[in-house]
Amino acid sequence: MQPTCILSYLVPPLKSSMSNQELPGTVVPLSGKLYEMLCGVFNKSEAECTIPIRFRMSEEGKQTNQVRSDLTSVLSEPTLESGMVLAQRLGSATPNISGVGLLFIIVASTDEGACAVVSRFPAEQGVMAEQGQGPLQVAFVEQIFMKSAKSYKAARYFDTSLHGGFWSGTSVDRQINSPHDSLANYWIKDFLNSELMTTSKAGTKRMALALKEAVRLAPNMDAQQELISAIVLASGLTGRTTSIERMAKQFSLSAAATDALFSQVDNPMLISDTFVLDKSEFVKFAHYRVVRLNNDVTLSAPAETFDQSIDRELVNSNDHIVRYSTVGKVVEERIRNRN
Repeated sequence: MQPTCILSYLVPPLKSSMSNQELPGTVVPLSGKLYEMLCGVFNKSEAECTIPIRFRMSEEGKQTNQVRSDLTSVLSEPTLESGMVLAQRLGSATPNISGVGLLFIIVASTDEGACAVVSRFPAEQGVMAEQGQGPLQVAFVEQIFMKSAKSYKAARYFDTSLHGGFWSGTSVDRQINSPHDSLANYWIKDFLNSELMTTSKAGTKRMALALKEAVRLAPNMDAQQELISAIVLASGLTGRTTSIERMAKQFSLSAAATDALFSQVDNPMLISDTFVLDKSEFVKFAHYRVVRLNNDVTLSAPAETFDQSIDRELVNSNDHIVRYSTVGKVVEERIRNRN
């Protein structure tokens, strides 16, 4: 699949009062050095854009999204005018610290379906003065592009139907070290009005590991006990749509426990990312509850049945002295090295 239209805009951060400002733009000719380089960006996007994203529904819960509508308008009729809306939106979403950017909207269409790659490359702060108020020149675009050709953000969309499709895509951010964990909020959330799309297993694993690490690093025993209880109760969410944030609220975790949990999620966007909890995946990473006492005795049992299998009696609340006891038939006894 080869691009059939490439639109380019020079986009500075825009204040709300400037959101409708006409931005310098140009249609890139479908030949020449710049076209060949952008074809490379387009062709690599399927392999490089590995982070699933989806357009968010409206606040009323309806399946409408203005950015999706603007994107499908460009796919339907790719012109500087139809693409200008997306360029202006990017300007409004771009923080000042990110500076001026060069936006490309690369469109391709065949009998198999339509594809759009939206990408932003950084530009030097002085480029606006150099460009002036005239039309954007292709030679100028090529000059800016070549300086930052390996540093960009991109989103790729492909579907067979402009009417019912184009609700999901993939993205990448090559301006940071860990693209999956730190994808810029303004690019996904503010500009594309989208959210990360997490599979059941990926979301469940993230929650389980976050809980496990939060228990280990909890600031006090009360917070630790809350997080352990959350691990036990989480199995009851099997098959339900949840998120780390929703789970913390549902189980009424304290501020200390919540902070400990959220601190184990690399990207704040992922805290509210929804997924369907998979119990079999959850127990792979947060199955056993282990208690180690100061007398060098360690107790271990599945988290779900620990409290039913092992009785706990508080002996001294001030010093957190407890007595554990259990009854059962010995099926194995061994000596192991100390970890």
